[in-house]
Amino acid sequence: MSGPAFPDEELLREALEEVAEADLGDYVEEPWGSTALAAAEQVASEDASPELVELARAAVERIAASSQLLELLDEPAQLEARIDALRNRLARL
Repeated sequence: MSGPAFPDEELLREALEEVAEADLGDYVEEPWGSTALAAAEQVASEDASPELVELARAAVERIAASSQLLELLDEPAQLEARIDALRNRLARL
């Protein structure tokens, strides 16, 4: 990737809020799930604010709990491993 997926904090925040603010157990449809996952990856790799880190953590949990993204993949175990790794990176922030 040659540059940030989300060029400014406002877009990054919007991508995360769409999923993070859903009720726990709500089904996360595409493309919101993959967009929020990409945003969370960016947060984990940057010096993000504590608020963005919390939004990223919440979004990842919603995706892990109930997401169309998990159903669309031939190998959901790969996504689950990616989510676990992302959780660990976000936990260290």
